[in-house]
Amino acid sequence: MDNIITQTRSLLCEDFIELEADNLNATMEAALTLVVKAITTKTIPLKPLQNILLKAWKPLKGMKVQHIQGNIFSVTFNHEWDRKRIMDSRPWSIMSSHLVVRDWPSDRAIEELSFDYSPFWIRIFGLPPNQMMKINAEKIGAKIGKVLDIDFTSDGKISWNKFLRIQVELNITTPLHSGFHRSKATNTKSWISLRYERLPDFCFNCGRLGHVQRGCVFQPITMEALRTTPFGPWLRAEHEGNCPMGAEWNPNLSENSTASEPEAPLVTTGRRHPVQETVSSSFKAAPSPSDTFQSHQHPLPDTPPNQTKPIPPFFPNFKPIPFPAKSPNPTYPVPRTERDLAPNHTQ
Repeated sequence: MDNIITQTRSLLCEDFIELEADNLNATMEAALTLVVKAITTKTIPLKPLQNILLKAWKPLKGMKVQHIQGNIFSVTFNHEWDRKRIMDSRPWSIMSSHLVVRDWPSDRAIEELSFDYSPFWIRIFGLPPNQMMKINAEKIGAKIGKVLDIDFTSDGKISWNKFLRIQVELNITTPLHSGFHRSKATNTKSWISLRYERLPDFCFNCGRLGHVQRGCVFQPITMEALRTTPFGPWLRAEHEGNCPMGAEWNPNLSENSTASEPEAPLVTTGRRHPVQETVSSSFKAAPSPSDTFQSHQHPLPDTPPNQTKPIPPFFPNFKPIPFPAKSPNPTYPVPRTERDLAPNHTQ
């Protein structure tokens, strides 16, 4: 055993080599370079990514994209203003997948960089006006991640708005935060919901970025999990007031609801992956716009359940033109002769 340990130690390279570093040029290049990573299980080719970034970012002086490894790419700009504009406009997504955009320090290798954190703008709904304060926005953001900015443009100490807006650096390897409970003076609690701006495709089962519900490997998809999941399209700020599920998830309704309505099938639709499951009555489905339009335009009388309702005419005031009845013995005109058809020449 001692001989094996001795031979193994002899194979280890414990020598250190002092290498030269060009800090001046490296610092200048780092001021123009960004490194991006697509958070997806799919492989992103270099050419499509470069074309998409050129159309989306529209650099003033151009840029160069190089493949590093996997879904990691480096982007070098010709002007520092383009780099700063891209960093300030985060988050970004490509092909419905989140794109982590960060700087690349000149003294760190690509293996030493972390792509687990990315900034998001979050809207906080459900707060009363007396609690829409900047200090509360900081407390909420600290529970979610690292607060980077607070969009608090009110002149006073209280913002009379529908929601608070904060920018937080999130750990994208963990599930998204859907909201939290707020205690009231009446010893009750209310639900404060969170909505994310420019949120790409994510898993409705585990709440993580990088995959969808169909390919989730973190926890099994069960009917009970789908009934109580806090993740869905309502986490996107763009779906405000037009949630595909009709109402956003509210744990107060699911826990304290006493409604005796039967469970109905409902379609939970993301951007690309619809999933049809049975959900509880805490999800209140809104009426379809087409049904509302039809009932408003053509109100139909009530009919027995075994009879079909008459289809309303397309032109309600249209009256057909009456045609004369056909005669049983029709008479046809006598055909003219050639003499009658000849021109009349007067002598």
